Amino acid sequence: MVAFSGFALTLALLPLANFLDEGMDRKRPMYNDIRTMDDLQYHQMKQTGEPLALTLRVGETVHVGGHHFSPSTGTTLTVSVSDKGYCIKATNQHGDSSQWHCSDGKTDPEP
Repeated sequence: MVAFSGFALTLALLPLANFLDEGMDRKRPMYNDIRTMDDLQYHQMKQTGEPLALTLRVGETVHVGGHHFSPSTGTTLTVSVSDKGYCIKATNQHGDSSQWHCSDGKTDPEP
């Protein structure tokens, strides 16, 4: 009876686990793009002394940090610049939005 209860509970929770997993999967391209842009902005600052402010949508390409970059399908990337460095935020076609990721540009994000 206990084994059946555990099995029933696992079956009951399976849809919730699938739902949470799908939500994480659809956000993954946003966070991959943030990591990539963070690295590119770091190199941009090493090369020019200044980060590059931008808003980049699907199908657009920018040259930053010595490389060309286009966001993932369905992702919009925004880089805001201040005297303290830069901040990066991403949104996707599902309405998901990341928090701002900020850096002073002095520490290599990919050591």
